[in-house]
Amino acid sequence: MEVFVQDGRATKVRGNRFSKQNDGYCCPRGHLSLQQVYDPDRIKVPMKRTNPAKGRGVDPKFVPISWDEAYNTIADKMMELRKNDESEKYALMRGRYTYLRDVLYETMTKVYGSPNNISHSSM
Repeated sequence: MEVFVQDGRATKVRGNRFSKQNDGYCCPRGHLSLQQVYDPDRIKVPMKRTNPAKGRGVDPKFVPISWDEAYNTIADKMMELRKNDESEKYALMRGRYTYLRDVLYETMTKVYGSPNNISHSSM
């Protein structure tokens, strides 16, 4: 992909003209990626639910938290599952075309003790 930048802001995306794989073309999703990057409602930090009540019309009362707190929360919950011999309750869900997929997604879930490696191709 080629991204054109003006005044520090990406303004256009197109396929890499030197690529033998796509001959300078990209799908519509590539062109629309700028809308995703600059969406004013885009979530840029981890968010934590503070309202334990769930259901339609119930405000989850999300609050921003630090990356350290988010990682520690995930690690603590994973360790609790393992300690209680419930590793199979852990599920890793991902989109497609993610890098390091063999290590992070396939091997990591098996080492942890869960068969639940869920991607777009498994649905």
